[in-house]
Amino acid sequence: MCGTRTYMAPEIYMKIGYGMAADWWALGVTVYIMLMYELPFKDEDQIELMKSIRYDEIELPEDLSEDVSNLTYQLLEKDPDYRLGSGEAGAEMIKEHPFFRVSFYSRNFDLQAEMHK
Repeated sequence: MCGTRTYMAPEIYMKIGYGMAADWWALGVTVYIMLMYELPFKDEDQIELMKSIRYDEIELPEDLSEDVSNLTYQLLEKDPDYRLGSGEAGAEMIKEHPFFRVSFYSRNFDLQAEMHK
């Protein structure tokens, strides 16, 4: 097992095999941290951390937008088969989520920078 334990998906701890859905879980952890300024699952003891990741549910404040809450809950879905991004469409499912409705995906940006000497 390798990786940062606090970002590991439940299926990694369960040793049942894992795929891209584990990466979407890690994205969910990142989104949660950006919203809440803390880890969604934490414990100094590794066994307790593993239990928390496998069994505890996250809680988000009610004043968050429905779109951001929905995105976070779907990325931190315990069952990898139902996690956002785990279907055949993969990343497209995430990019099409309402949270990204007004996003840079649909815009053409000129990303060229002028070099100064």
